[in-house]
Amino acid sequence: RVAGSPLGGRAGSRRAAGGGAGGVRLAAAVRASFRVRWGRPVRVENSHIARRVPRSAGGVVFSRLWRQMVQGPGLFLTSSSVDWVKFGAALADAYGAARPWPRTLINNAETGFAALDKFGNAVACGVTMLRPFGMARTVGNTGILLSPAPVPGNDGQFLTPMVGANIALKQGYLAASASGGMPAPAALFESLAGVLPAHQSLRAALALPRAIRVGPGQPLYHETNFSPPLLDVFVKQGIRATALQQTLGRVNMIYCARGLPKDTKVCAVRADPRGLGVGLNG
Repeated sequence: RVAGSPLGGRAGSRRAAGGGAGGVRLAAAVRASFRVRWGRPVRVENSHIARRVPRSAGGVVFSRLWRQMVQGPGLFLTSSSVDWVKFGAALADAYGAARPWPRTLINNAETGFAALDKFGNAVACGVTMLRPFGMARTVGNTGILLSPAPVPGNDGQFLTPMVGANIALKQGYLAASASGGMPAPAALFESLAGVLPAHQSLRAALALPRAIRVGPGQPLYHETNFSPPLLDVFVKQGIRATALQQTLGRVNMIYCARGLPKDTKVCAVRADPRGLGVGLNG
């Protein structure tokens, strides 16, 4: 995970001067000591496929959901044999392990993007300015927006970029990024649950209604088009279900169902219909 980049040199001084004019001061010593930090990702496997997510709150939630809900070659949410009560419990457990929770459930100041080339190289990124348009101030005439100082528990830790690779072929076949605050890792899991067993197209998988339960004793929050029969399953277990008018996460994804062929045009490239993104396949 990249936490920052060097801010020294002439360009760094110019940005610091512009930030000072905007009311944000960054001392030269602080800029000189700012470095990129690299972290080993969490690796989640099944069969001969490996997936990697960041070692962050989003990665914790995704990996725990995966380990609890995927059995052997794959037991996914779209299977008719899925234990929905187990899924509700898995959500509560996964989010319960990812504390501290942010003050707000949804963060619309986040976004993500992914890229995959014909050689199997894959990149997935998640970015945030913590608030929409950051501080709504630019650094002088550079056009660079200033970001407020991060607040513990609300600093983009639930952003969940992910890459997937075929271990035997040493090739990427999937790249995705989930954003939108706490729902991001659950949204990524639910989208993958629809597409990986080839039950649904990527377009249909990204459009599936989503739900989130952020800990034991917490209600099940769901999008308004969530299936009423499924809600009854949770209600019978004493879990309160609450519909939200807001969307639960945004997932952008590239997926090659039969591995990466020489012609990447057979791969599916989609942006989440809940957002304003775009998917391009060239």
